[in-house]
Amino acid sequence: MDLNETTLERMLSRQREDLTRELKEYLDAGLLESRQHTTGLIEESRQHAAGLIEESRQHAAGLIEESRQHTAGLIEETRHYMGILTEGLRSDIQAVAEGVSLLREDVEAMKGDIEVLKTDMEIVKTELAIIRNDLKQKVGRDEFALLEARVAMLERSSRGRN
Repeated sequence: MDLNETTLERMLSRQREDLTRELKEYLDAGLLESRQHTTGLIEESRQHAAGLIEESRQHAAGLIEESRQHTAGLIEETRHYMGILTEGLRSDIQAVAEGVSLLREDVEAMKGDIEVLKTDMEIVKTELAIIRNDLKQKVGRDEFALLEARVAMLERSSRGRN
């Protein structure tokens, strides 16, 4: 089968388009998966923080109600007990504050990770452009086979003349 230059160019163009499309789909899928994972982590962190806050609120409400019931006959004892409860609440609130602080750090770290992913994606795009350019400049297998056939034919014809 004799392939002309136009046919080879069309074949290479189709192969380039296919490779470009496949790479874009692969990269888009990876980026989407990363975004979904990051969004899931953020939402999970928010829900966890909301749960801790609600648990602390419920815990505090229960302690306050218990102290109200004992107040009637045990004012001095209740004051002492309230001091203990206050320390417990401070500890709980501090724990929640530390949790929120850790969540903020996690979100900041995720922002950094996203920036790294953006940078990596730019590098991948740059390298892909280089690869595309290199592919445009190289001879394909079909072209190489055609050139080998032509050289063989020329060698045979030059031997026949000698």
